[in-house]
Order: sequence, then structure tokens, then C-alpha cells
Amino acid sequence: FNDGNVVAAANQILLVAGIKGQYADLIFTAPASGTYSLTGSFTGDQFKIGDFVGIVSNGGVVFNSTVTSEGQIVAFDTSVMLATGNTVVFSAGPDSGLQNVGLDLTVSTGGSAVPEPSNLVLLCIGLIALFVLGKLSAGHSGISG
Repeated sequence: FNDGNVVAAANQILLVAGIKGQYADLIFTAPASGTYSLTGSFTGDQFKIGDFVGIVSNGGVVFNSTVTSEGQIVAFDTSVMLATGNTVVFSAGPDSGLQNVGLDLTVSTGGSAVPEPSNLVLLCIGLIALFVLGKLSAGHSGISG
């Protein structure tokens, strides 16, 4: 997209901060527990751009910077631990200039999910039961007559 003022690449989501101080947010919700890799970049997609950009996970800032010129690329590459339903917020907000910031983003996981606490409890109960059954079987040597 190019209208002479705003230029956005085909692989970008355009975050448009409000002119009255509002932030534009893209929110990722984890479908499963695990470690997620967040890679990509924020890009100045407007003449006279001036925005804060950042990433917030579990209530903590994991990345922050500013985009202050058209075409400027601010790259990020970080990992976060998320439980099912946790969110990561990718945000752009007004600073000293215009508001259009491109976001190029890849979210991936290694596929190693973290078990839910209830699953761990069930696993422990099962292991204890197997141990007890093993002890009982070892103490009972066969048919008595």
C-alpha cells in the first residue's frame, strides 16, 4: 500500500496510533502453554513518523523502542514463557510525530508444551499407585495352600 503519505509492505500489519494519545495494539493469545519465540520488526511507514513501540508479556515489558523516521526498521527477537490463555501485546503509540507503524511478526513454538498443574498431580498419583501395587505384588509370592 502506498498513498504518498503511508507506505505499508504486503507482509505487515499496520498499527495506527490515535491522534489523541491512544495506542494501537495487536494481541496474541497463547493457545497452549510453552515457550514462544517472537521475531519481527516495527517499521516507520509514514512521513514524519514518531511513535513508541513495545511488546508486553505477562504484564512485563519485554521490548521497547521508538520509530522516528520513515523506513526505519526496529527489529526484535525474544522468547517468552506463556500459559494457555496468556497474552502478548504488540503496541505502537504516539510520541512526537505521525502514527503509522508497520509490524512484521512471526510467533512460533518448539512444540514442547508445559503440562498443566492438574496433569502433574494426576501423574504423581499414578506413579504412587504403581509403586504401591509393585510393593504389594512383591510381598505376595503366589498361591497359598
